[in-house]
Amino acid sequence: MDLLNAFIRGHFDAIFLGAENDFPRKQLAEFPEVTPMDPSPVRDRALTLP
Repeated sequence: MDLLNAFIRGHFDAIFLGAENDFPRKQLAEFPEVTPMDPSPVRDRALTLP
């Protein structure tokens, strides 16, 4: 639960409050079990849909 809370809090602080919190690098360093993923294929596919 700490992992999920850390990422959600970091995201919300960065997006909604404009905080300079080094999101998501700080959370990735704190939780090395998380593997970053490249969402480009999903975005590229979505752009081809009518």
